[in-house]
Amino acid sequence: MARRPKTRRFDTLALCLAFTLFFAALRYLDPHPLHMLELRGIDARQQFRGPLAVGDEVAIIGIDEKSLTELGRWPWPRSRMADLVTKLTDLGAAAIALDIVFAEPQPDDDPKLAQAIRDSGKVVLGYFIDFAAPGEHESPLGLSSYNLLKPGLGKSPGEARLPKAPRVVGNIPEIAAAAKRAGYFNMLPDDDGIFRRVPLGIRYTSQGGGPQILSPLSIEAVRRTQRSAILGMTLDDDGVTGVTIAGIPIPVDANGNLWLNYAGPAHTFSHFSAADVIAGRIEGDALRDRILLVGTTATGAYDIRSTPFDPVSPGVEIHANVIEDVLRGRFIVIPRWLASADITFIILTGILLGIALTFFKGIGGGLFALGALAAYMGGTQFLFVQRGIPFSIVYQTLSILSAFAAVGVFHYMTEVREKRRIRSAFNLYLEPSVARLVSEDPSLLRLHGEKKDLTVLFADLRDFTTASEALDAEKLVEFMNEYFGTMTEEIFRHDGLVDKYIGDAIMALWGAPVTIPDHAVKACQAALDMADRLEGLQDAWRRIGRAEHGGADLPPTLPLRIGVGINTGSMVVGNIGSQRRFNYTVMGDAVNLASRLEACNKLYGTRILIGEKTRAAIGDGYLVREIDSVRVKGKRLPVHVFELLAKRGDSALLVPFAAAFEDALRAYQERDWPLALRRFEAFMNEYPDDTPGRIYAERCRLLIENPPDEAWDGVYSFASKDGGDEA
Repeated sequence: MARRPKTRRFDTLALCLAFTLFFAALRYLDPHPLHMLELRGIDARQQFRGPLAVGDEVAIIGIDEKSLTELGRWPWPRSRMADLVTKLTDLGAAAIALDIVFAEPQPDDDPKLAQAIRDSGKVVLGYFIDFAAPGEHESPLGLSSYNLLKPGLGKSPGEARLPKAPRVVGNIPEIAAAAKRAGYFNMLPDDDGIFRRVPLGIRYTSQGGGPQILSPLSIEAVRRTQRSAILGMTLDDDGVTGVTIAGIPIPVDANGNLWLNYAGPAHTFSHFSAADVIAGRIEGDALRDRILLVGTTATGAYDIRSTPFDPVSPGVEIHANVIEDVLRGRFIVIPRWLASADITFIILTGILLGIALTFFKGIGGGLFALGALAAYMGGTQFLFVQRGIPFSIVYQTLSILSAFAAVGVFHYMTEVREKRRIRSAFNLYLEPSVARLVSEDPSLLRLHGEKKDLTVLFADLRDFTTASEALDAEKLVEFMNEYFGTMTEEIFRHDGLVDKYIGDAIMALWGAPVTIPDHAVKACQAALDMADRLEGLQDAWRRIGRAEHGGADLPPTLPLRIGVGINTGSMVVGNIGSQRRFNYTVMGDAVNLASRLEACNKLYGTRILIGEKTRAAIGDGYLVREIDSVRVKGKRLPVHVFELLAKRGDSALLVPFAAAFEDALRAYQERDWPLALRRFEAFMNEYPDDTPGRIYAERCRLLIENPPDEAWDGVYSFASKDGGDEA
């Protein structure tokens, strides 16, 4: 653990605190996009907790696919609903809550249903509040038919926090009068369409009547099973402070919403088919003393509801969760102090993180930040499971990660400035490339080297010496700067390192100082792109030449060509030189061979020659042709030389070219020189400008006239380093 200067530590702490206070302020303001993310966080807490065990107090009587198949499509006649109510009553139901509204009369059957409800004495009717109504309307029956929930403290400004109902769509009077209880079955989704809370009170003011507060179907169903049916709601100036049912407290938020602590996905509760009930297929005490919720569950017949566990769920499932939460006392609690607690946690965590990051950096700092976040998540998840309090996920996560990222960027920028200052100082004494490495790792200042498998490239301009004689000094420097700049750009683009410039030649290497697994591939692609870029440069130079010479080309040698030699192998890389001056470079036989290959381009009239190890390293991703097996000056063992033509797939025209040459070369290597000569002559008829084809045709004629002995191996030796003479 490295100690930092006091100024840096103070800046780190100040930066952490700044981001902490920013997100603490955001938590106080709670903007809508982040608020919606927080709601998703509550969903995630429930999903991570997993399904909860449910009791036997609640069951769902589903008007399901089986019911529709056996008894006909929905809606059913009231006589059939009367039969269902009677059967459920006979099976010992504690309460029968109908998630259905009978708003339109059926004169023949309405008396039957009303009588069944009256005889049962256990039915809780449902009704619907039309929030889209344009104004206040009298309900068809009058609110005296509904059990009202009145404020425990009388009128209060906080009552305005409750939703307001402009119109009630109720049951027809005959049916409504038969039931002792009724409740609305409205549920209000959040902006993302997920149902997370149910309003336990909705304001309603009928024409000519006073303000009243209505209660939901689920609460009325619970009331039906309690000895004391008293409901209470307390309010203050800031909203609802609590709801009680038979003296049992139900925690709600300031808007009177009960936040649903879902037991699990759809079908977590017991489901029974209405068809089985009507047909008498329910045996024993399966439904005795249970609150039975009757609603549609058949696909396409129910209102689609999205929950934290299910994107599609019947609304009756949500009523079941409300009842289960109330009976079990298993609530999600949104206390008024929750925002203050979140802000406190954010600030304390930010201070702790700021102190820690003054001592830790990099991976250590990241692990500490992640550890702090994990500890917070684990602790608050435990409190959520045990107490139902959903502390902030989003704001705390953003605060920790943003503070850590900001500190990391700050440290990075500070270190970059320090390295830049060091590099500027070293540039006075060292090569710029070495200065950059030294600024990253000062240990490189000592002389040392290592053996590595690398790829080295030599690139040289053909016939440039003659061309340069036609240019004055200023134009020559301008030309060379543009050429070297373009070639260097391509080398860098393919992760290469320019070792040095030698006259009009460039030496570059791949795989050091940074290890690159595919260094041969990158070097070959760089060579192809360098050759293409040179052609583009020459087009620009021709246009400049015409403009400056009255429309004539630049004299006398355009176009220029590039010759490239590439070789892969083991070589020594490191700082080579004296204690006062050294260069980061490579040396070894593999380097020398790359230089020889570059020179061999002159003999073969080729553009890019590569060694056999490079050929093996690039695989089948590139189109190549074998050029020769040669023994360069100073070497005993021969090497195979290949010409790099193009990336496979980039030039379809070169495929038959390479195949024809390969067929002729195979005959040559098999000592069938008459056949090889015929193939090379046919090849030259098709490609008359190809120098290797011409060379092999001449060799075949010589070998036919003067056949060699059995020791002939097809290897040609060069007497000079540039491959100019054959021996």
